[in-house]
Amino acid sequence: MFINKGTIYKQMKRKIISLGKRTAVLTIPTAWMREKNLNAGDFLELEEHGNWLSLSLIGQQREFSIEKDITQLDRMLNRYIGALYKGGYDKIKLKVHKKQIPSIQETLKRTCVGFEMTKVTNTEVVIERVAQIDRIEVDDFIKRIFFTLQSNAQDFLLALYTKKKEDFVAVAEKDDQINRLADTVRRYLNKEQKDPLSYALTEQLENIGDWYKDQAKEAIEKPSRISPEKLKIINIMMELLYELYFAFSLDKLETFGKMAKETKQTIQGEEKLASLFTMLFDIHGIILTKRV
Repeated sequence: MFINKGTIYKQMKRKIISLGKRTAVLTIPTAWMREKNLNAGDFLELEEHGNWLSLSLIGQQREFSIEKDITQLDRMLNRYIGALYKGGYDKIKLKVHKKQIPSIQETLKRTCVGFEMTKVTNTEVVIERVAQIDRIEVDDFIKRIFFTLQSNAQDFLLALYTKKKEDFVAVAEKDDQINRLADTVRRYLNKEQKDPLSYALTEQLENIGDWYKDQAKEAIEKPSRISPEKLKIINIMMELLYELYFAFSLDKLETFGKMAKETKQTIQGEEKLASLFTMLFDIHGIILTKRV
């Protein structure tokens, strides 16, 4: 079995059965069919992922609801709401304190695409999906995340040169766009298509976006000590990762490896840049596993 974000997915062996020269079938566990309300004649969607296949439900208007008492949450409130969204729930009933409601509203506005409060009292909030996210092409969304992240990285680099507070503010605010894209992908993958590598890649790209946001917020309050010349080199690493993901080749892999080695030496002693470098470097392992 393998684990993704606290959920355990079972692995089991299935024998290929021949039904003729051109047809073969695999059996599906009846317990799983009962759980998903499936019957003989229903359709499943089959997708190829290199050396493995995935089955997913299509045309199933399944809704998942949950009820929680979150009155004790404060600092982690926003993260918990985001986790419920990414977890695939369609209706969320929450017991709350009145003072929590503005924070919940702000979270829905910033990142939970297609969700709104449908009931609000001083002690209860109901959040429901009001717009369906149609089937998405995960790689298209990952491409948009890459583009937005690269744009924000260049904007932060420019802000280091201009030293204008408004430029740093713009960088911090743009991170909401990265969050919305990343959360949409993670919700879709959790709800419709189990793909741990794409989930891990999306999560790491969102974490990198947070790095630029956090550094921009810090620079608003006090001058940043990050070297723009060294950051420029790391930004190039991000561009190489994009090329590696969408147009993989062994030559590009080798180029990335050589640049990573040189960059690591260049940023020695730079703690903040080292953390960004580590997050970027780890992505190549995810890409390599998907592309081999």
